[in-house]
Amino acid sequence: MTLTQITEKGIKDGEIINADINASAAIAKSKLASLDIVNADVNASAAIASSKLAKPIDFADNEKARFGTGNDLQISHTGGFGKIQNSTGDLNLYADTNVGIYSAAGSEIKALFATNGAVELYYDNDLHFATTSLGCKTNGDLSFRGDGDAEQILFDASDGSLKFTDSKKAKFGDAEDLQVYHDGSHSRITNSTGNLIIDNSTGSDTYVNSGGDIYLRPQGTENGILINGNGAVELYYDNSKKFETESSGCKIDGSLELTANLIMSDNDKIRIGNSQDLEIYHDGNSKIQNVNNSCDLRIISNSIELKSQSGDEFFQKCTVDGAVELYYDNSKKFETTSGGIDITGDLVIDGAAGGTLTLGGSSAHTSKLVIASNAGNTNGNLLIEGGDGTDFITINSGGNVEIHDGNLKVASGHGIDFSATSDASGKTSELLDDYEEGTFSPDWQGSTTGGTTSTDHNYGGYTKIGNTVHVRIYSKITSTTATGHWVMHNLPFIGANSLAAITTGSCMIDFLDFHNNSSYVVPYKNSNTNDFELYSSGDSDGWRVLHIADDSNFSIILSLTYQAA
Repeated sequence: MTLTQITEKGIKDGEIINADINASAAIAKSKLASLDIVNADVNASAAIASSKLAKPIDFADNEKARFGTGNDLQISHTGGFGKIQNSTGDLNLYADTNVGIYSAAGSEIKALFATNGAVELYYDNDLHFATTSLGCKTNGDLSFRGDGDAEQILFDASDGSLKFTDSKKAKFGDAEDLQVYHDGSHSRITNSTGNLIIDNSTGSDTYVNSGGDIYLRPQGTENGILINGNGAVELYYDNSKKFETESSGCKIDGSLELTANLIMSDNDKIRIGNSQDLEIYHDGNSKIQNVNNSCDLRIISNSIELKSQSGDEFFQKCTVDGAVELYYDNSKKFETTSGGIDITGDLVIDGAAGGTLTLGGSSAHTSKLVIASNAGNTNGNLLIEGGDGTDFITINSGGNVEIHDGNLKVASGHGIDFSATSDASGKTSELLDDYEEGTFSPDWQGSTTGGTTSTDHNYGGYTKIGNTVHVRIYSKITSTTATGHWVMHNLPFIGANSLAAITTGSCMIDFLDFHNNSSYVVPYKNSNTNDFELYSSGDSDGWRVLHIADDSNFSIILSLTYQAA
């Protein structure tokens, strides 16, 4: 095929070779056909020296310099902006050292791509972002924006902080399992897979600071630990509060199980009860104290043992449905039985105001004190003795009571009851409640005027058994100024006020001048008085009082028994 050639003289057919274009030749753009020059139009050896082209090569707006068989690379200007467009494969820029992007005037750098070095991005000729051998860096803030150009994440260079707007999350894990964000009202750290572990094991202390309360909530909404600002710390089990601190200590709702010792200082107390009624503490001595006197202190168990600190010596043993045992020096001295108690050794009843042994109670049951022989099946002897070993009373095996030292003393208003004996039909009492004996001075007076009676001997003695009084008198009267008949005053007890209390006695009288035919004298006592009179009588004489005028110098011995009031 014959090609069209452009020469100095014009255009001819055939190849255009270098020799056809001299050094000064140039093809003006305006001289080129508007038709495209394609590869087929230029043979392989054809070339247009850049020196042969008119410079610069100007393209009108939207006119393109196209490269590649398929016009894959195109360079043009739209009138609004320059455009390099590659439609096939990569678009590569090659440089021996650096590739830079500058402003049109070349005075301001936009980007720099260094061979074997950094990629740098600039703002207003100021470096803001660069890659490094370790990654990348920014000089200034770094803003991450979403749709609508709204800032969502900001790295603030002024304080070195990474800031997320409300509800924008920092997500970690392949499935975004861990998320950290603020929802506008609350800050949240949420984990949807596995455990959430805060590990400061190689550091020192871990602080969680809050302007208000702190909640730890398992299962999403259950309370676990609640730390109230200026208030209590609360611990929960299955959303139920079990432990709470207070201004005075702490409070436990439920049981407390210890796997080690509870150690407390002297005088620190464990207090139990709504009113802290029970206290357990050590103040130099170990104490379990019931401070509420209106309630009991109870130790409840099927078996209770009180032992020495070494644990090898018993003080007391209590067994359910069985005995209570008391020990002395690890030797059992007292034991309850189904029938009562067993005592090994002596029973000493002592006290500052005297000891008391009480048998029986308020019921009508009969109480027994059984004295048996060592074999337990025959009678034994009961000896009551003093602390100095003096024998007081013995109840022997035959039932006899022997008082060795001292007396049988009956309290006032009480006595010996003989109700076990048979009774007469007129019985009024079987209680022997008094015994007394003593002396008194007989007072001989006149019934008209008492006068003064002189005696050489004047003795009175009495014995009172129950309400029966027996009087013995011996008087030797020598003179008197009394008048009337003889009355002896000053008996030790007033007689009973009843007809049954009227009585007489017997006497022996000496040196008495009897009146008329009288030959004997008796004492006569009326009721409800503490005196008696002397009456005389004879074979042909009736009873008459013994007048003082008859005789005032005689001796008399008499006895009189009467009933006291």
